[in-house]
Amino acid sequence: GEVQVAFVVAMDQAGTHQAKVRVTDPGTIRADDVDVLRIEALQPLKVLLIEDDTNRPLLESETGFLQLAMQSSFRDDGKSIGLTMDRQATSRVTPLMLEKADVIVLANVNRCNDECVAAIRKRVNDGASLWIFPGDRMDKEWYRTKFGSASEKALIPLDFGELTQVKGQENQDQTSEPVPRIAAAPYFDPALSLFNNPQQGR
Repeated sequence: GEVQVAFVVAMDQAGTHQAKVRVTDPGTIRADDVDVLRIEALQPLKVLLIEDDTNRPLLESETGFLQLAMQSSFRDDGKSIGLTMDRQATSRVTPLMLEKADVIVLANVNRCNDECVAAIRKRVNDGASLWIFPGDRMDKEWYRTKFGSASEKALIPLDFGELTQVKGQENQDQTSEPVPRIAAAPYFDPALSLFNNPQQGR
């Protein structure tokens, strides 16, 4: 027979751990009554969401949907599973906040002061991730000089505002590469498993 069991294991510290699972089985075969599971406990990621104005309603803000998606990883008691999150207005961001962040999100931010730029550069060089979401308020020239091609060392691969040719558009000629497509179901990746049910759409 087969049965699915869900259980929570609390880890005191990050790293690789082992959990031994034993079932009580009256059968004569003992070898399949015990299993050892390798569990990787990750250090929670510290995510810093930065936008120019955090006073707007959540779903009208630059980070609203991202914050809601991340909050789905919080337990009912308010404790996080795998991440902590801080949402700040540009005017309140300090180098100390940036120093502690594992992921820094600039969401339609016009610009930051030079002290924060230096702190962002240092933190990214030390291993943090920088996400920049463009929008109507961002100063493209500022990003080019502080993080892009005109900066001392570019942190972003392209300057905002550049036009790029996209392969696979409807008017493509016969010699260009075909448009990449996702294969047909069934899907084994958890991110796509929802679409194994035809009623969920394509």
